Amino acid sequence: MKLRSFLLASVFFVLCTSVVVAQTRVVEHTVVKGETLYRLSKNYGVTVEQIVAQNPGLTAETLQEGLLIKIPTNGTAPSSVLQKESSHYATHKVQKEETIWGIARMYGISVDSFMESNPQMKEANFKLKKGLVLRIPQTVQQQKPQTTSQAQNNVSAAILLPLTATGVEGERSVEFYRGFLMAADKVRENGSNINVYTYNELPSSTNLTDILTKIKNSKVQFLIGPVYPSHFDEVSSFCRSNGIRMIVPFSSKAMQVNVNRYVYLLNTPAKYEKILATDLFLKTFKGKSVLFLHTNKADQQEFIQYLRQRLLMQGATVIDVNEDATIAQLKTALNNKKHTIVVPDASDASTLQRVFLKLNEVRQAMPKAELSLVGYSSWLNQTARYEGELFLNDTYIFTPSYYEPAFAGVRQFNADYQAWFKAQPLDVIPRMGLLGYDTGLQVLQGILKYGEKYNTQGAEKGLLQSNLRFGRTEEDGGYINQSMFLIHYKSNKTIDKITVK
Repeated sequence: MKLRSFLLASVFFVLCTSVVVAQTRVVEHTVVKGETLYRLSKNYGVTVEQIVAQNPGLTAETLQEGLLIKIPTNGTAPSSVLQKESSHYATHKVQKEETIWGIARMYGISVDSFMESNPQMKEANFKLKKGLVLRIPQTVQQQKPQTTSQAQNNVSAAILLPLTATGVEGERSVEFYRGFLMAADKVRENGSNINVYTYNELPSSTNLTDILTKIKNSKVQFLIGPVYPSHFDEVSSFCRSNGIRMIVPFSSKAMQVNVNRYVYLLNTPAKYEKILATDLFLKTFKGKSVLFLHTNKADQQEFIQYLRQRLLMQGATVIDVNEDATIAQLKTALNNKKHTIVVPDASDASTLQRVFLKLNEVRQAMPKAELSLVGYSSWLNQTARYEGELFLNDTYIFTPSYYEPAFAGVRQFNADYQAWFKAQPLDVIPRMGLLGYDTGLQVLQGILKYGEKYNTQGAEKGLLQSNLRFGRTEEDGGYINQSMFLIHYKSNKTIDKITVK
């Protein structure tokens, strides 16, 4: 009986061992143009039947370019093929509301290389759906340097803003327009010929068609406007048909930017802003521990979740603490010897005040703790009240633009503005006049330098409030403003402005 049990156990062991040895690796392969089942079987050293067995329903007819299939390998496939599939690519499972641009930024690759690795994304009817598995190239392809087209000395622009409107819309439009005119005058100092055609936008669409006809006849390279969302469709379609850039100055919700490559947004949509802020955070605080301070308000939860995801991907130390945590709990969570970045999940003024009080308690209980605070652009409205606390807590503030009245260029702008228009600039953030000025300098100088190839080139010299530069959203989409700063209130009571180069 014992001998029989031993023999059965031995047979069982041999069978199990045989199964393990016979197991094959499975790699994912995206079908490229011209490939066939026979060709794939030869490349990977397997039979057509083995490939079909791994992909139920796969036939010669259903094998199409861009299709992601599984291929078993037994180690006989060429090493170059296996290396490309297993080492040069990772995979990403698409989550709800993710975009091609956002996924590319997450992995530090270009949209072009991302799409080259997933040819199905180039198809006209492709849709990015939750659960879709995409390939991520591990080796970033070098982008071709952007070349300048033949230099030109003439630029024509159209302005379509509600310049006679009452209230906020009219005030900010007028000041933006004035700033743009100042930029045009500045660019003319270099001998360039700048033509500006100005049209008043009305809430109704009564005269819009006539205005667009005049703009077409003026042969402008770009149009700034409109402001009213009801005009976005008509104006963006007009701009696409006539090859004119449409620069939307105020709204972040012109959804035409996702499908029209002639649309540019100055006000970055929130879903892209969180990505830009996270990119800058990861670069600035690489290797630091991050403490998320959770509050009852939690109005920045979406950003916090995205930042957490990216931090964990990099293997960073992440700590979660509620704002009502005791000092004993905080001492347990923190490490006296390691620099920790504190990020609250709320941006309102009352939360900021409570955070300052909590960090003051921590410093008293843990004098050796090295802490820095990171927060949001709305905090800039509190600088007059809390400037001392911002310096004391080594605070960094995310913002797409930064107004520094002591900066020489800003002082000169304000003086010129008052001399030109006999008025004070609006006391708002961002400053509308400076937004118009920076936009004018960036786009006018960009077109003069790059001609029709102007789109994603870096920020031009002389910008005063932003680091304005455009980035592509999707393959067939338009462009968004990628300006993002971290304003650092240093403990030595100086202020630094950090941005991605």
